[in-house]
Amino acid sequence: TEREIDETREQYRPVAFRGSLLYFCIANLSILDPMYQYSLQWFARLFGVAVDEAPDAADVAARVGNLIEYFTYKLYTNVCRSLFERHKLLLSFIMAVNILRGSGEIDSDVWRFLISGIGVGTVDVPNPDPSWITNRAWSFICNLSSLKQFNGFAESFEDDLDAWKRYFDSSKPHEEPLPGKWNDAESLLKLCVLNCLRSDKVTLAIQSYVTEKLSSKFVEPPPFYLKLSYADSDPTSPLIFVLVTGSDPTKMFYS
Repeated sequence: TEREIDETREQYRPVAFRGSLLYFCIANLSILDPMYQYSLQWFARLFGVAVDEAPDAADVAARVGNLIEYFTYKLYTNVCRSLFERHKLLLSFIMAVNILRGSGEIDSDVWRFLISGIGVGTVDVPNPDPSWITNRAWSFICNLSSLKQFNGFAESFEDDLDAWKRYFDSSKPHEEPLPGKWNDAESLLKLCVLNCLRSDKVTLAIQSYVTEKLSSKFVEPPPFYLKLSYADSDPTSPLIFVLVTGSDPTKMFYS
């Protein structure tokens, strides 16, 4: 009986693994704002509620999939309620990246470059056209070339200079294919290239990335409804409202 219990329990390990990944997504949000603090007890309670509410399934594999999908979105909607608007997309992006890093789909060097512009090294290649390639952009490109996935990138840049100029001048570079063989790169690497040349479009590219890796619903923050918030509370989990000037939830409360 003990062996059977252990074997069955092991089948649900992916659910626990996803839960641990997501917890550390929100545990670090306090770096953005000290108001963003979520206790492990709150997280565990939300996880238990999700287990009860997730759709049932005839076999364990389907049930595991339902639990993972349901809890991931439930956590997103609950945390979104307490975030400022400017931080909601960042939450979605962090969740997507942590999930993919957990499954080994994101190289740590690529992730470090995206958030810092620092590669594993750099290459010494002269700027092919300083008239439109800034020193900052070319420095990033040389650092990006030190990654194994983009080996030779800076050296080949001059060969497709006109194509890169069109990419740079595009009103929607985040939707444009990369010149040459670099278009075969993974989505996060394309995001690195965009950050090198057109950092002003990174936010739009992140929306596309989250949609591709998770779902479009993770870039569409749900509107606030008091009834839904109340449904997620219980006698030991009070609802706390932080009111700003001009806000008055009284009408919503009584309705």
